[in-house]
Amino acid sequence: MKPFQLILTAAFVIFAIIGLLVFAGANPSNNKNVIGDVVIWGTLPKEAVRETLASVREIRTDFDGVTYIEVPLDEFHTTYTEALAVDRGPDLILVPHTLLLAEAGTISPISVETIPARDFEDTFIDGADIVIANGYYGVPVGIDPLVMYFNKSMLNNARVSEAPKFWEQFTGLTPRFVETAGGFSIEKSFVALGAYENITHAEKILASFFFQVGSPIRGASGQVELVGGENEDVESALRFYTEFANPNTSAYSWNKSLKNDRQAFLANDLAIYFAPASEGKSLALANPNISIGSAAFPQLEGGDSVVYADVYVFATPKDARDITAAKTAALAFTGKNVAEVFAQVLNMAPVRRDLVSTSQNDPLLDLAYDEAFIAKGWLSPQPARVDTVFSAMVDDVVSGRSDALDALTKAQRSLK
Repeated sequence: MKPFQLILTAAFVIFAIIGLLVFAGANPSNNKNVIGDVVIWGTLPKEAVRETLASVREIRTDFDGVTYIEVPLDEFHTTYTEALAVDRGPDLILVPHTLLLAEAGTISPISVETIPARDFEDTFIDGADIVIANGYYGVPVGIDPLVMYFNKSMLNNARVSEAPKFWEQFTGLTPRFVETAGGFSIEKSFVALGAYENITHAEKILASFFFQVGSPIRGASGQVELVGGENEDVESALRFYTEFANPNTSAYSWNKSLKNDRQAFLANDLAIYFAPASEGKSLALANPNISIGSAAFPQLEGGDSVVYADVYVFATPKDARDITAAKTAALAFTGKNVAEVFAQVLNMAPVRRDLVSTSQNDPLLDLAYDEAFIAKGWLSPQPARVDTVFSAMVDDVVSGRSDALDALTKAQRSLK
């Protein structure tokens, strides 16, 4: 082998070893220039991420130059794309998996040489495999499953001893909670289902419904598949969801004329609210006078347990100033100590198997860790587009313009 080839091969091996050491959680604290200046743009709250970085700096001395800028989720794609066009983009992005397809063309993947497939499988929970592409879109660092929040006082007043575990319980419980003011005007609600625009996490709730009846939503072909094949039960899932907005059924608990479900919950007008685990602390702060409980997202009795979750991912833009430094910073977040800090500060679960299996003193965090094992997501083509299509799908069924099968077929066609 020629000298040049030997040098090139040695350099490649050294870089791979560094990558694996960082991936395994090694701490090169004696080298303050491993990473350098890395600017992260992300959709998570800046206060929490900056607190995480401050904690990380106590573990790793090479993070002094790592900074974070928050970009709102609904503005991220446009802001990021425009910045890349004028060569002013970030070195890393921290985004939910829902944005991965939209930004895929700008991302420099992480190779299987850096993270071998077996190491990935042994290290991360199943829900993290959503980042697998030609290599990996990026590094999974946290998972935020849906949970069920409930108003303890409303359940006590209705003589309900515990939050329902199965969907089959909901229809029978609804009449105990719903209060109307003449006709179909609802003043107090049991659960916010059946509408879309005034349900904060409607798309995530519907995804959970579809997952629970066995639909992957996105098929093996890469296309959205809501009908046909193994999706025959999706129709019944959509019908069940919309029953809660049908005034002619005993399940009637919600409609699109009501205020937003989060606002209703905080105003003591809604008994059950579905939201990510990370939202728990902000709910408690928003109205300290409400006694809020949390429980696992309901399942189908006798079915396989599954719930929707957002997986948060560090990905490296192709135009990053120093791709190697950026990927090194991203890989550092898979280290055990750093991953634990990230999850706890941001009130979500880690994606490392060895961490998510540990018990937590905080009941909500412990719940998030437990649900992480059954959590999954799907790669939506365009989040805003999916939201629009799902909204129309629900509205078509509730209004009677379409039956469930026709609405699903139309939605699938719109997302091709």
